[in-house]
Amino acid sequence: MLITVLPAGIITEFILSYMNGYYSIRKATLAWSRYCGIYSIHGAAMLWVLGKAFMEETFGDTIPAESRGLIESLYYSPVWIVVMVALGIVLGIAGCFFWL
Repeated sequence: MLITVLPAGIITEFILSYMNGYYSIRKATLAWSRYCGIYSIHGAAMLWVLGKAFMEETFGDTIPAESRGLIESLYYSPVWIVVMVALGIVLGIAGCFFWL
């Protein structure tokens, strides 16, 4: 998870520290939505870095081979990566509206 959490945290802190963003709900929303967008690809990043063997070793018989194949195809598809990041950003923004 460090491969996604570290860059997400650095970007979030940069947004918040710029011009007293800690006191701005708009900048906090911007920072949180970017964090959610980056964090949404943590599963894909694990597969990219550790490979197919990681998935087989971690999930073994708990996930059928057909489902693992579908997950792999989605995580290697640029279109679905964009969809995951976009949904992370949109839902991060929606979460901030519910907070208010």
